[in-house]
Parts: sequence; structure tokens; C-alpha cells
Amino acid sequence: MANNSAITAEVSGMSCQNCVNHVTTALLELANVSAVEVDLNGGLVHITTTGEVTDAELRATIDEAGYDVHTITR
Repeated sequence: MANNSAITAEVSGMSCQNCVNHVTTALLELANVSAVEVDLNGGLVHITTTGEVTDAELRATIDEAGYDVHTITR
């Protein structure tokens, strides 16, 4: 049985559709991430997972994409 989770990350540094695409593509490459929705105006990234994804993995992926993670809420 899948362990679906909804995670929200507050992210700064995103300013355009290219930023949205960059973050979305990077997160979708992680195992167990099934969907990503970015609220550019709110600076939020909504992540749906189908299995275990650690906060450290999410932070590292977003950091490597060039953006700053302030909070992660599960």
C-alpha cells in the first residue's frame, strides 16, 4: 500500500515560470515524488509523495536547483 503524503515547502528565490519549471523538474527526479505544484506568488511548493522522502532530500534538491528552503511542513 502506498504511503501518500502531502508536503509544503516555503521557498524563496523563485521569480518566473522558468524557476517553477526548474524546481518542478528537480523534485520529480526524486524517487517517491509523484507530483509538484508551485505557487509562485506565495513562494510555496506543494509536493505529493508515494513513499518516504526525507526533509534533507527535499532541501538538498531545492538548494541544488538554486533556491532557498525556509520551512517544510508535513
